[in-house]
Amino acid sequence: MPAGVNWIKASARDFDPDNHQVMLSNGDKLHYDYLIVASGLQLNYDLIEGMDTQLIGQHGIGSVYASLEAATATNQLIEQWIARGSGRGLFTMAPTAMKCACAPLKMTFTTLSRLEDSGQRNNYAVDFFCPGDRVFSQPWVNDFVIQRFAGQGVHRHNFHTLTAIEPERQVAHFRLADGSTSEEPFDFIHVVPPMSAPDAIRQCDLVAQEGPFIGQWLDVDIHTLQHRRYPEVFGIGDVIGAPINKTAASVKAQAPVVEANLLAQIQGLPLPRQHNGYTSCPMITGIGKAMLVEFGYDMNFLPSFPFIDPTEESWAAWTMKDKMLQPAYYAVLEGRA
Repeated sequence: MPAGVNWIKASARDFDPDNHQVMLSNGDKLHYDYLIVASGLQLNYDLIEGMDTQLIGQHGIGSVYASLEAATATNQLIEQWIARGSGRGLFTMAPTAMKCACAPLKMTFTTLSRLEDSGQRNNYAVDFFCPGDRVFSQPWVNDFVIQRFAGQGVHRHNFHTLTAIEPERQVAHFRLADGSTSEEPFDFIHVVPPMSAPDAIRQCDLVAQEGPFIGQWLDVDIHTLQHRRYPEVFGIGDVIGAPINKTAASVKAQAPVVEANLLAQIQGLPLPRQHNGYTSCPMITGIGKAMLVEFGYDMNFLPSFPFIDPTEESWAAWTMKDKMLQPAYYAVLEGRA
């Protein structure tokens, strides 16, 4: 913790931006002159009927989001499913913005690699359920994934939103675009929960009041990262309402923008920095290969490394993901990168 910082070990329970106050879980009330909201997002497993994080690792239900233990239990389930020699696996996406939007694809591709390595790939059915007609926001990557799924025998189901799970029956229920429902049996399912800003944000006046992020995400200008109605408030990271950006790489790109613009706001100067929406996803496409996908709000590629082609799978991108990202994350957390 940097010197001079007062670390209060309590969470934010409520915000009163009209009176510049934050209410804490320990009962304290803080007054602020300027506020940076960096709360991350909230996993809403409860919006899937019958789903509970305690079920992860049982009845074929996996989900890597809930905790390290949940990710480990999910891995063990996949190993058990492969050991059985056959079965049906369902891979889902949330109907909301997601942290690391390509994580559901990574889960599918890495599992496909393991199924292929088993030598019994034809004994397994793999289905991918998407709430819309796209699996990724960047058009080129979206088209690549759709073609790869077709080549690897993945059955894609557009406009299917996971709404309920019956653990004992091992059946998942999906809502279709026309309001009808579909009942899908599974031997393994990877659940991606709906996500939103934490309830403390959603239930206060800092939440978006209109537009695509209404009622769900912090209301900021996506370029300056300043709140659209409370100029003394800035947002950074997963909590903000933005069309893309929920990655650690986005936070690293946003931090200098928030810093410069906050200092300017304090001094009564025009805000000097603009965030271009930069986000990065080392998208694993199989064990030992990945694509380093970097792009911005305009959806054009923004490559950081000239020797890595964002449209090509490579061992270099895999190594970056597998070996280099964890120390890089810690460096960011410690303010060294």
